[in-house]
Amino acid sequence: MLPRLLRLHPATHRRLVRLSKEAERDGVYRVAKRLQAVILNAEGRTSGELAAVLKAPRSESPSGCPATRSSAWRVCWKDTGPDGRRH
Repeated sequence: MLPRLLRLHPATHRRLVRLSKEAERDGVYRVAKRLQAVILNAEGRTSGELAAVLKAPRSESPSGCPATRSSAWRVCWKDTGPDGRRH
């Protein structure tokens, strides 16, 4: 099976890094971890690598969603972007 990798515009990448740091600083660790998973995936990390780095089961990588829903999550991300609305 080939890994699915996200492609992010550089400005989107920077924004996600900033939001991840803000979430961690604000104590919203689950959000920070999900954003880190998206960032690492866009940098070429596979789900297995993400699971190891983020200390999460592979079935929950890269989004923290169960594996059966991760494809739907990727489609949603592609359609709506980080703000949850169409651009």
